[in-house]
Amino acid sequence: MYETRKESVHVFIDYENVRRIARKQFLSLGDPPHSGMVHPVKLAELLVNRRTRQSSLSAVSVFRGRPVPQHQPTASRFFDRYVADWTRDARCDVIHRPLKYHFPDHCDRNYFEATEKGIDVALAMTVVGTTLQHDVDAIIIFSNDTDLFPAVEFAYDNGIHVEVAAWSGSTGLRFSAETGKRLWCHFLGENDFQAVRQDGHFL
Repeated sequence: MYETRKESVHVFIDYENVRRIARKQFLSLGDPPHSGMVHPVKLAELLVNRRTRQSSLSAVSVFRGRPVPQHQPTASRFFDRYVADWTRDARCDVIHRPLKYHFPDHCDRNYFEATEKGIDVALAMTVVGTTLQHDVDAIIIFSNDTDLFPAVEFAYDNGIHVEVAAWSGSTGLRFSAETGKRLWCHFLGENDFQAVRQDGHFL
């Protein structure tokens, strides 16, 4: 008797999008600003294990802005420690770009706004590259960022089985009804969040 071949799955995680929505859905306003950290490999394994098809996690790609040491020395150190921990698993790759900083008060360099730039583009390009390689059976994209939808559509239209993921209470990526196309969305709840949570691991 032959064993059924497991489908290989590549999971893509828009990390800050995932973390911030988890904070909004499951944490209180009084929780520390760094709260909501999740372990990406555990999260990816949870998603793959939820599939109805026999599956194995082939790779997990994490996309996140990195704090610049000049402006956020402590945050950048924690960022690097988390990345080192996650990438101990050979299946995990972290793609990061430096945060962009805006200083509204030129007299106070300690007051700034930091935003991610280019993360959605990097994720979209990696999805396209994975699609063209056709070296996995399925991909799962965990993000609510609608800017990623052209990449989702490209993968779907080029023969890759595409699924998406979102926290319960939020809206997952989806095709408009008139297209007739459907995406399976894995909605994860608070118990799932707590199962993969990694707050304070290096604090």
